[in-house]
Amino acid sequence: MISSCYITLCLSFSVVLNNDLNNIVQQFSEHYHDAWASRKLDNGWVYGEQWSDVNKTHPRLKPYSILNDYVSKLCNDSFTLAMRAYPKLPRLSC
Repeated sequence: MISSCYITLCLSFSVVLNNDLNNIVQQFSEHYHDAWASRKLDNGWVYGEQWSDVNKTHPRLKPYSILNDYVSKLCNDSFTLAMRAYPKLPRLSC
């Protein structure tokens, strides 16, 4: 049973990424998209104007460099948040 009270564990932080880290975010976003696209292609999916599970077509199945700003921003925002949270995460000792 899922509790009706959901408490998020979001970290509160004001970490600003420098240019080097922003470049890493960009590179990781591109890699993540390429890895996703590769898995799709390996499973018979192709580019199509409309998404179709039946026809295995997907409008985002194209190079990262030609994705629209909305889609590329989705990737970048997720990784930016992860990079900003990293310094605040507890460290595990071995």
